[in-house]
Amino acid sequence: MATLMVGGTGMLSDAAIGLAQGREIVHLVSRHRERFEDLRRRAGPWGAFLRWHPADYRDAASFRAALEAAWSAAPYHRVVLWGSDPAAWAELTTTVSHLAGAQAWALYFVRGSQHWNGPPPSVPPTCTLRIVILGFVLQGPTQARWLTHQEISQGVLDAVIEQAPYRVVGTVHPWDRRPAW
Repeated sequence: MATLMVGGTGMLSDAAIGLAQGREIVHLVSRHRERFEDLRRRAGPWGAFLRWHPADYRDAASFRAALEAAWSAAPYHRVVLWGSDPAAWAELTTTVSHLAGAQAWALYFVRGSQHWNGPPPSVPPTCTLRIVILGFVLQGPTQARWLTHQEISQGVLDAVIEQAPYRVVGTVHPWDRRPAW
């Protein structure tokens, strides 16, 4: 199995390494080759399972070309997407659905805590949408903090491995205790 990750060279980089440790190809769509090369070095022997596809998800033609190139190299039926740009969402769901044809695929949509109780976006019929919400961590009776990159990566990796339909990493309750932006 192969996985495509959009936004996987930053805060989700440990999740990318975790997937690669399962000996699966992980396609990473990102703008920054340096970040990818750093990730590959940190992955050690598992770096051989990481593939970089340069693109900016805000450039539809570049993004589509990266999705298609990744598919041609090793078809993926699982996508991890961090970000909520509507144009990128539309390009991703349309292109992957076209590439997959009648085959089912899963989309793990990683979103910020402010979306914890919002309605899920619509997806094509062959796509199973799985939501991962990034919450916060309570620290004592009055303190809270945002998640670390490692906590985020582990939570996303766990959601993917468990095929969780909905996962909150950290907590979103009580909402009035969330850290300041």
